[in-house]
Amino acid sequence: MFRNYITACACLAVHIAALSAEPIRLGVSLPFTSPIGVNAKQFHEGARVCFEEANERGGIRGRKIEMVTLDDNFNAATVVENAKTLLKQDVVALFGFMGTPGIMEMVKFTNENKVPLIGAVSGSPAVKDPRNRYVFVLRASFMQEASTAVNIGVITGVKDWGVVYQEDGTGKAALEGARTSLEKNGLKPKMESSFVAAKPDFTTTLEKIAATQPTALIFGGNAAALAAFV
Repeated sequence: MFRNYITACACLAVHIAALSAEPIRLGVSLPFTSPIGVNAKQFHEGARVCFEEANERGGIRGRKIEMVTLDDNFNAATVVENAKTLLKQDVVALFGFMGTPGIMEMVKFTNENKVPLIGAVSGSPAVKDPRNRYVFVLRASFMQEASTAVNIGVITGVKDWGVVYQEDGTGKAALEGARTSLEKNGLKPKMESSFVAAKPDFTTTLEKIAATQPTALIFGGNAAALAAFV
């Protein structure tokens, strides 16, 4: 996946009018100090390794790639403030922002300021709206991820599935993906149960799981809710 980011950065570099020995600086905002901090750190380390490899090969037209990184604590308002701060530090593009709430705020910001955000990490259908012309998402959608997971499970013999999903676009996309894949295999979910992200209560969900005994579950929701569920 990170090699796709390299390609995207290379395409961007071609359109920079004044090519020089100056590095190509990418502005990064990630939620290091948050419930998904592990994901953010892994993403950042993967990008660092990939960019270092590119730099060792001579960079892009002789220019090295650098990341200027800030922590946004998974706070949407902070994400936008970080973007403003990064643009004051001579970055040519924003890169790798993570989390649907912050990225949705960045959609408005990038459209108004005509600033590209490359490699945004979100599977939300709303983020992938074609009208968000300056946001480039390279992650699969939640629907695609759920559908693929179920399909692989069915191929390996798992027939009885349950779906636990958040009552919003994210969760319903995962539900749709699971249903679609099961239907193609002549199956239906053994149980479905929704929850509210702000105050997740899994009492009814656990009762349904106990009653239906699915072999596997698809969970469509945020990291904090998943941790509470587990």
